[in-house]
Amino acid sequence: ATHDAIVWGPAESRAERKATGRPLMEKPITSELGNVTPVVVVPGAWTQSQLAFQAENVASMVANNASFNCNAAKLLITAKDWDQRDEFLAMVRDALANVPVRCAYYPGARDRWQSFLSEHPEAELLTDDDGTNVPWTFIGGLDPEAEEEICFTREPFCGVLHEVALPGTTIEDFLPGAVKFCNERVWGTLAISLLVPPSCRKSTAAEATFQSALDDLKYGSIAINHWAAICYAISNTTWGAHPGHPLDDIQSGRGFVHNIYLFDRPLKSVVYGPIKMSPKPPWFVTHRTAHQMGPELTRFEAAPSLWKLPSIIAKAVRG
Repeated sequence: ATHDAIVWGPAESRAERKATGRPLMEKPITSELGNVTPVVVVPGAWTQSQLAFQAENVASMVANNASFNCNAAKLLITAKDWDQRDEFLAMVRDALANVPVRCAYYPGARDRWQSFLSEHPEAELLTDDDGTNVPWTFIGGLDPEAEEEICFTREPFCGVLHEVALPGTTIEDFLPGAVKFCNERVWGTLAISLLVPPSCRKSTAAEATFQSALDDLKYGSIAINHWAAICYAISNTTWGAHPGHPLDDIQSGRGFVHNIYLFDRPLKSVVYGPIKMSPKPPWFVTHRTAHQMGPELTRFEAAPSLWKLPSIIAKAVRG
């Protein structure tokens, strides 16, 4: 809406301008406009520690900054017949339920939240509604064939997480359908995460399926096993929508930032991470010393010194 107001002008003349291809602002513009950010959970034999780590990871993708991030996790895509699906979803809900509700400071947050509850009265409130903020909310078991499903077409920009289950029990029979669903049904092309244990990629066929998915996904940033925000944070990668959005259907925007290697025509960036790691990443909402690490990291950034590292490392390990 912000982009269209700038480029196409006031609402009363916007549709006519779009129809005739006459933008109000004719200067070149780049933009980064968000995403119904998918998290694709590849089925397979997950260990309990992998399930637990990734449940906290997903909860962190939702809860960071009260979910007011362009890359906040919004749509879990699971395998309907995966025998660990229910267990994983229960872990995600429990992880979110244990995160204190955060201030819904962004304008219109509760109105947007109410619009999703109106479409899905079965939504599960994972925390109490205090009447002011947005409780962490889960909407599961969505119909992948539903036309105009709000959870596929509108970015909530508040603390709502959705889930849809697609056919498949292995990476080979699940991932191609998940890629097609993301490309064709889910709004936006900014960022996506794929959660893929190494055990799911052992065979030649499985690895080929995985690599084909990376080629075929129409997203500007792809994170393997971690939050796509990492693609933004490390800065040498590019950050922006997948190329190709016209001004009259801008979706996640156009152009890139960061791109330290100065590629002329970047298509996408892919960042890999382990399925679990130790110590716990400091951006996890379950990290016990992040509130202490933050100020110390800031002071280190302002005035780097080896003498400051031992305290930072100690707090990272205790997280």
